[in-house]
Formats: sequence, structure tokens, C-alpha cells
Amino acid sequence: MTQLLPRWIRRTLREALWLPIAVLLVFVFAASELRLYDLYPWTDMPTHFAGGLAVMRFFRVGVFNAQDAFGSIPLRVQRLLALGLTMGVAVAWEIIEYVLDVVLGTNMNRGAVDTASDLFFGLLGGVCIVLYDVYASRRAGRERL
Repeated sequence: MTQLLPRWIRRTLREALWLPIAVLLVFVFAASELRLYDLYPWTDMPTHFAGGLAVMRFFRVGVFNAQDAFGSIPLRVQRLLALGLTMGVAVAWEIIEYVLDVVLGTNMNRGAVDTASDLFFGLLGGVCIVLYDVYASRRAGRERL
């Protein structure tokens, strides 16, 4: 089992890590170079939505690839696990924003409504991946709910 673990992780990183990194780089560029969030605060919402899409895709691929090491995982469990991990990343992101505000004096976290909105849109991005996955599975005839 220990020999397979690195393989499925490497495979997941190779297949799916590019998307969260791309979203993060766009976020950093938009925030630091364009000052987009200062000029248009509403752009924070699609950014967190895109982050939710990207992170959910990463975990969805990771949980699927983990079957090489851990055996068959039911499709519904794969989706639920990936969605839970996505929500965990969204919460961790908000904690990091808060810590950076306190330690470095940044202004990333703009209050409870901002945090709730960020979490909502991150989760919504993840849910959209789940809904697309269910739709694609039904269309291919692999699943019935």
C-alpha cells in the first residue's frame, strides 16, 4: 500500500493541481497589481466561486485516484468527501485571511458578511462541480439517483 500512495498523489498533482494554482495566481495578480478588489469589491465573489470550482476539481480527481491505494470508493462518497475537503480549504483560507490581517495589517477580511459570502461562493463552486458530475454520470447512464 505504501508504494501506491505516492503514485496516486503524484498522479493527482500532475492531473489537477494546475487549476487551483492558476486561480490563485489570477487572484494574486488581480489583488496586488490591478487592485481589483479595492476598486470593485464584488469581484471577490466570482473569485471565491472559481476557487471553489478549482479546489473541488482537485479533490474530486484526488479521491478518484485514491482508489488505486484504498480500493473502490462509491461515487456518492467520492463526491461528498471531495466537497467536505473543499469546504475545509475555504475555511482554512478565511482563517489565513484573518491571521494575515492581524499579523501583517492587511485588509483581506472585511468582516463577518465578507467571510460568510466567501464561504458561500467557495462552497457553491464545489456544489456546481458535484451537479455537473451527477449530470454527466446520468447522461452516460452510469448512475441513477
